Amino acid sequence: MIHQRDNNFTICAEKLDTPVCEIGTIQDSEGDMITIYSKKALYPEFLNGSRNQHNHSQLLDLRFKPKERRSFYANDIRTCQRLAQSNSRLHRGKHLANRIIKHPLTTSPSMAKNNLYLTFLIVIGLFFTSCTPNDTDTSDQLLKSHEITFTQSSIVIDGKLNEDAWKSVPPVDDFQFPWWTEGKKEKTKAKLLWDDRYLYVSFVCEDAHIWAEHTDRDSPVYMDDCVEIFTSPNPDNLMDYFNIEMNVKGISLDFQHPEGPGSKVPWDPDIQITTSIVGTLNDDSDTDSLWTLEVAIPFAAFSHVAKNTPPQPGDDWRLNLHRLGGQTNFQYSQWNPSKSDKILFHTPEFFGRVTFVK
Repeated sequence: MIHQRDNNFTICAEKLDTPVCEIGTIQDSEGDMITIYSKKALYPEFLNGSRNQHNHSQLLDLRFKPKERRSFYANDIRTCQRLAQSNSRLHRGKHLANRIIKHPLTTSPSMAKNNLYLTFLIVIGLFFTSCTPNDTDTSDQLLKSHEITFTQSSIVIDGKLNEDAWKSVPPVDDFQFPWWTEGKKEKTKAKLLWDDRYLYVSFVCEDAHIWAEHTDRDSPVYMDDCVEIFTSPNPDNLMDYFNIEMNVKGISLDFQHPEGPGSKVPWDPDIQITTSIVGTLNDDSDTDSLWTLEVAIPFAAFSHVAKNTPPQPGDDWRLNLHRLGGQTNFQYSQWNPSKSDKILFHTPEFFGRVTFVK
């Protein structure tokens, strides 16, 4: 149930262990709509009219309800302000906790109330100005392009990349770090091939500390060392796109977004993934070298959207490649940068252009 009082929303539901104040709703980089709340413990005067219970001593508390990715809690108004500005991947609470807030709230109750209203307006404004899907290309962005070479030789998905086809094909341009702030920019080399059945993609990722924990399909592999393929196989319907996210263990998360960011339907393509590691997994006490991921994606999985299955020579798709994750030196990099102030991968208008050549 939602109650409104004094322009402040109070949410009371059986799933919540305490009433909370809703700050606003924004879109995360997974394309989901995330609601930001402030716990009652910090702003009880907004809920029950008392100003005597205000608690300035609580520090940052970021957590999610089990199996509820759409609710985000923060007990510091500064956190909400910074989230509204960065629009980061909100579900990475433990990383945000280390980066976005280091001080307790020190404002008075009256100032906090004003800040609450201000933050609500900021978040809603950002939502309408920054998160509305756009069916057209970004006019001020020169998109990268790449030709995908056809291979007549057999590709074995073994994570070794020792076929002549892989050795002879050029990689895509260097990955960019549009949201870099600190740490080493570890390089990623990605290549693409195709035949009459599959789109092949390989990633070679420099990584001094290789980490992955998730083992179930569609689990949050983006919290591990992870690479991603986002593609819109019909450029005439750019907002109907797919994402495949894969961790260093070869586990994938994959969905279709038929109506752009914010929409999501199940999609489980019969992909083949193999990885290899030069180093030790989940041991940050030593220094690793790199990890490799090789994947074959059947064109049949896109047949309900793509113009041609398989593609015809000269066909264009829109596609982007990403890398992120890990426990140490957490970074975000992309083949075609999103040109957004916020960390957003679900931006079809910034997908690069790929052409199938034969």
